[in-house]
Amino acid sequence: AINCFNEVLKLDTNFIQALFYKGSAFQLLERFEDSLKTFDKYVNLNPNNSDVWTLKGILLAKLGKNILALDCFNKAIELDPENEEIWFNKGVVLEKLEEYEKAIQAYEESVKRKDEYFNPWHNKGHILAKLGKYKEAIQCYDKALIINNLNSEGWHNRGNAFFELKNYKEALEDYGKSLELNPNNPKVWSNKGLALKDLKRYGNAIFCFDKALEIKPDDFAAYYNKGITLADLGRNEEALIDFEQALKINKSFMIALINKANVLIKLGRFEEANKTCDEALKLNPKSVESILMKARVYEEVNNYEKANDLYDKALDINPTFSEIHNIYNNKGSSLFHLGKFKKALGFYNKSIESNHNSHVTLVNKGVTLERLDKYDEAIKCYNRAIDLEPKFENGWQRKGMIHGRRGEREKEIECYNTILKINPENNEVLALKGASLSVLKRYNEAADCFTEYLKIDENDGEIWDFLGLIYQHLKKYEKSIECSNKAIIFNPNDSKPYFNKGNALHSLKKFKEAIINYNKSIELNPLYDEVWSNKGMAYNKLGNYNEAIESYKEALRINPISIKALSSIGIAFSDLGQLNEALYYYEKALKLNQDDFGIISNKGVALVKLERFEEAIECFELALDLNPLFSDAEWNLGATFMEMRKFKQAILEFRKARDLYLKEGNEKKSSLMQKFESWAYNAINLISRLQSTDDNFLICLESKNLVELRNNIINITSNITDIKTEFKAKELPKSAKELLKSKETCIFSLKNALNFEEIDLNNLSRARNVFHKWELEDFSIALNSIEIFIQIIKKYNSIEEIPIDKEDNLLNLLKNFQILDGNLSTKVTEKVKSKTSTKNSQILNENLTIELTNKVKSKTSIIETKIFKKEIEVNIIPIGKLKKKDYTRICLVPLDFEMTETFPYRLKNKDEVRIKIEQALELAKKYKVDIICFPELSFEQEFIKVVEKINDMIIICGSYYNDDYFNISYVIYNGNKYPVQKINPSPNREDYIEPGKGMKKGDKIHIFVSENLELRFSILICIDFYREYLKIFDYEFNGKKGVNLIFIPSYNDNSDRFQRSCDVFCENFTSDVIKVSNAKSLTCVYGRAHKNLISRLKKGKYRTNDNFQFKLCEAIDEMMLIVDLYSLPVEIPTPLDSFSRILIFGRYAYSNDRWEKLS
Repeated sequence: AINCFNEVLKLDTNFIQALFYKGSAFQLLERFEDSLKTFDKYVNLNPNNSDVWTLKGILLAKLGKNILALDCFNKAIELDPENEEIWFNKGVVLEKLEEYEKAIQAYEESVKRKDEYFNPWHNKGHILAKLGKYKEAIQCYDKALIINNLNSEGWHNRGNAFFELKNYKEALEDYGKSLELNPNNPKVWSNKGLALKDLKRYGNAIFCFDKALEIKPDDFAAYYNKGITLADLGRNEEALIDFEQALKINKSFMIALINKANVLIKLGRFEEANKTCDEALKLNPKSVESILMKARVYEEVNNYEKANDLYDKALDINPTFSEIHNIYNNKGSSLFHLGKFKKALGFYNKSIESNHNSHVTLVNKGVTLERLDKYDEAIKCYNRAIDLEPKFENGWQRKGMIHGRRGEREKEIECYNTILKINPENNEVLALKGASLSVLKRYNEAADCFTEYLKIDENDGEIWDFLGLIYQHLKKYEKSIECSNKAIIFNPNDSKPYFNKGNALHSLKKFKEAIINYNKSIELNPLYDEVWSNKGMAYNKLGNYNEAIESYKEALRINPISIKALSSIGIAFSDLGQLNEALYYYEKALKLNQDDFGIISNKGVALVKLERFEEAIECFELALDLNPLFSDAEWNLGATFMEMRKFKQAILEFRKARDLYLKEGNEKKSSLMQKFESWAYNAINLISRLQSTDDNFLICLESKNLVELRNNIINITSNITDIKTEFKAKELPKSAKELLKSKETCIFSLKNALNFEEIDLNNLSRARNVFHKWELEDFSIALNSIEIFIQIIKKYNSIEEIPIDKEDNLLNLLKNFQILDGNLSTKVTEKVKSKTSTKNSQILNENLTIELTNKVKSKTSIIETKIFKKEIEVNIIPIGKLKKKDYTRICLVPLDFEMTETFPYRLKNKDEVRIKIEQALELAKKYKVDIICFPELSFEQEFIKVVEKINDMIIICGSYYNDDYFNISYVIYNGNKYPVQKINPSPNREDYIEPGKGMKKGDKIHIFVSENLELRFSILICIDFYREYLKIFDYEFNGKKGVNLIFIPSYNDNSDRFQRSCDVFCENFTSDVIKVSNAKSLTCVYGRAHKNLISRLKKGKYRTNDNFQFKLCEAIDEMMLIVDLYSLPVEIPTPLDSFSRILIFGRYAYSNDRWEKLS
């Protein structure tokens, strides 16, 4: 664009419009100096354009030249004194120059011109707060928030003003609203915590400090404030840990040192208190403690690095120390706590060599081997420790826990039984045994264990609570409630017993009482999303759908990815008849777990209510694919066919549902299915009986005159009346009843017209609607003939009055009516066949709808799931130092290639594809691309040799199937190769082809991390993105959560599903998503950006003009993209949205055997 403007300016150097656009282009490219020079030329030619002076001022402010910027804004105001934005920008610059009074005046001038302008009101409030004028500041924030109540910083700043005035409740309300809009601001969490602390709501305050630290782990002030709060509660041990953390971050934080010493004194740990005081007095250092004692002190405060150094120092000083095996053991423990497990093993071995009879060291060694996943060796250590000391309970316990981890529950229980013979009052082991028995669903025995535990210690509220859960499994809900009541007595401030009591009451259908207990649980812990969800379910059962929805929304505010809450709120909206809302939440839930057959079925229910039958059928089919024994889905499938008038298919599905219910022992539902089956049979018989009426009606229409027609129609009405009487005693689906009624309406309307009797045309209208519903449009059209016939004939009083020519016209008019009757059953059958799919499933009406709710999971079932589920490991891979830049240049290479028909799929045109890849790599290297990515299955193993030779560029190779049937991609950087294996096979293509064939599943997710942590990316192949991305964000790197780039090599994914998933992803995470596919599918970049930038990208045709919110750009067909991705900016108080998230460096189409740049 700049080149074009230059060409224009060569022709006319004084073409000011070209200068304006050229300056603007430089600004978009962030070439601010060039932009300034261009605007200088402009104002020399035309000094009277206020917009240019404004843009120039903004540029100068960005360059830190605030005084010059101020001059520009003053000039702009002279030219356009009524422009509120210029006054606002002037205020921003004055605020930076700390000329606060003048800044306030500028903001006031801005709002004089536009009172409903958020920014100047907000910034004026900010200045007044700086000046200590909090009440006046609040008035400004009030005005700003009336204008825009979605600005989180506005709520935060008003909350701070209230806090300074000690109006803590008002401050809390504002902090809460700020966090609703931006839950990731650690300052707001900390300030909310301080307000809660001053209100003596200590538990909630601690939660807030933890949230602040989760977002910003190096916030030493948050650690300190949390420590003070814990100390106020008398929880001195916990307070000590937080003071230590504060001191690790800021060792000169004097007040934290003093408070740490205070807490240690309260605990009577005077030597530690002295040591802490010594640290506070580092300007006058003193040390009177021995090396080993200091090591123990450091161990007490979890500072194992220093303890480890001191043990080394002790060993250097006296290597023949009499208790050297203890030093080795303790050093091993320090290394263990540092996560240096292999080094710890070495010192445990030295300790054992020095003292062969140390069963304690053997157990420590075993625990370390467990951390290294060497369970067999660990068991050998425990066995040896037990041989040395047969009554060593810890050895038996650790051995039992390994068996439990392996799922060897019987062996685990044997170990615990041995301990209980040694010490029948070992409560910890009684609890472990009870938990293991509950995993085996031996609930009665588990209950016995917990009962024995409580005989020894009846004051343990947690065990009472757990016993209550066991009784819930046994469906002994009254006993469960008794246990919860006990738990509440001993732990009155614990929210869980109230929650579990509520669940038991819920199971007893005492929903109002359940809600009371859920509310009590929420009072104690308002941030437990499960309680809010179950409370919503109770309201749902009571029919209080709006209250249910509010509860679910609160659950989702706490945990936006709670599948249970998303599914349940969908059910509530469905019950309210707000079906599109229901679908929205079902979709969100399925994006988190696309294989949840219950939610899929519920989605189908909503689609049926919307009469989107084919889509609903797909849902029920999918639910049954995932769970062939899902009886309710079979019911819904049959009911849907009934609703669609596909009665034969309905009979088959009702029969399947009936059989499934019988196997479940549910005779009531089985009988109901038999009843529905008979309804469908009756519908089929009705259609068959109507056949003869249709034939007679055709003959009737051939009458030679109206008198003959009237006589003949009487016989037809007699036939339809007989059919109506016959089926009156039989139950029919609603649709079949409507069809019979409509048929009767048509025939009797014609009869009544011929007898000159009164006719209700509304009945004909209703009949027409029925024919529309049955998709019998010809029938509907034919009704027009009847209506015209009636309108004409009612002008006369008898047939005899009708002239011959008019009578002929009336008879001809009724010839169209033959369309209505014809062969009714044949037409219905044809319509049904045209809509039938290979397999289907859905619902009839509200009486037949089944919507599943997720049952409340007990602790036991959660444990069981964790034991048997294969864990996906997250592997961190350092890739060294990268050149620091503000952007990452990425090349996306969609390729047009063909695959073989059978698994394992191979490239058909591999030589052609290899040439495209080599040319793409050359182009990427030429333009200094940082990362290049190719599609899934676009490589062969031999291609890797070519790629390995390329340096200074990260290459994400297209995947291929290796000899072991892994779908594998390599990440190659400077000769290093890192294999990435696809974890989840694509359904129907990779998961099971034939015996012994099918994609093998990978078990690792790799996060690639640069030395400075600025680049952190992961590769998730195709379907892995939907199922695994959450695991990535469990990791933090010096406060940086997860990754900033996710690459998705894909073959031919569902584009709409992917884009919906990405919109949900980008709502919750700030990472950019880069998908590279086969040329026939979608290749694109997703990420957060200002809506104005998205609009410009649409206008520039860098992406389609659809409703997907966070798509930045996309490729069309075989189009290679090179883009520069910038990290998200820090928000600044300017009205501009010009920050470039993405720069489209180049687009290239493959044509004439090469990549050619597009204009």
